[in-house]
Amino acid sequence: MEKKDCAAGANCCLECGEPLSGRCDKKFCGDYCRNAYNNRLHVSERRLMEGVNRKLAKNHKVLEKAAGPWSRLSELEKEGFAKSFFTGCRGYGICRTYECYDIRYRIAFGYLMKL
Repeated sequence: MEKKDCAAGANCCLECGEPLSGRCDKKFCGDYCRNAYNNRLHVSERRLMEGVNRKLAKNHKVLEKAAGPWSRLSELEKEGFAKSFFTGCRGYGICRTYECYDIRYRIAFGYLMKL
């Protein structure tokens, strides 16, 4: 949206630049401008979150598909599993338990064990 010039000292819409009437602390002329402004402001955060959620969903899908309790980590990574994306983690060392939503697993010695 093209911003318009607003008279000096007048309250103007932060999105379109139209002069505002009404309350003295008003920032936007309407819902459309308020939504457009906030959507533009938060687009990078939203893209980051969408990317993380896509990775987590892929990990969950790969873990669900894995046959048996033990799987080679290298085979899962070929299918798109990213071991640095998980929703929970407990413990330390080879006893560390990871979670991807409702699936719990451990990674040790190049293998993944579903719990």
